[in-house]
Amino acid sequence: MTKGVEGAVRLLGGGVDVLVNNAGRGGPAPAELRPSAEVHAQLHLNLLGAWDVTGAALPHLEPAHDRVVLIASRMAIPPLPLAAA
Repeated sequence: MTKGVEGAVRLLGGGVDVLVNNAGRGGPAPAELRPSAEVHAQLHLNLLGAWDVTGAALPHLEPAHDRVVLIASRMAIPPLPLAAA
């Protein structure tokens, strides 16, 4: 992830003004079943992906006190039967 962020910073002429974490993945994840490979992929992208990109971009965001925007799915709030992940 760090290589991608560093490449973008070079390509865009240095610095990062804002980071928007907007990637997301969803699908059936019944709580009564053990987490499937799909559930692991969802958690990896939705949680760890945003965390990883933010960590890689922070050195470029901190000098100017710029912003990180985290966008979550509406599925993160309602308790639905197939939305455990």
